[in-house]
Amino acid sequence: MPWCPKCMSEYRQTVELCPECQVALVEQLPDAVEEIDDDALLESEEELVVVVRADIGTCLDLRADFKTQRIPCALVREAADPAAVREHRPQHVDVLVRARDVEEVGRILHERWQGLLEREGLATAPGEAGAEEELRCPACGHKLSPEMQECPDCGLGLGSAE
Repeated sequence: MPWCPKCMSEYRQTVELCPECQVALVEQLPDAVEEIDDDALLESEEELVVVVRADIGTCLDLRADFKTQRIPCALVREAADPAAVREHRPQHVDVLVRARDVEEVGRILHERWQGLLEREGLATAPGEAGAEEELRCPACGHKLSPEMQECPDCGLGLGSAE
């Protein structure tokens, strides 16, 4: 039976394209990615880069996405701030990946961002009037310029569109 290499779903023999991911199906999935726990990745000699700082739910979703792409990552909770605890502010978590995986992670994050924009009706088609001057943060709607790496209003990491 054919499989989607992205979402790992199995399909009937007559299906050739994953309807969810829009990628060609393969006859066999690659061997499972070797599990790398947070401690092992953090203790490795690999250079690690923080690619996202967000709430734990968002970070767990990203970890699942990265795992399907065979990219190991570590989640590191920020140090407890007594004032934040008293004020019931959420604690943030950093997502760290190997430096050699940053380009692929950027592509994944950009695809997620584009999907959010489309679902919220904030995306404009290339060449459509307003496509360049109307970039907006998917989290808060703040107007952005293409070179911004982070939303100045809510702090959402936008990364590079390249």
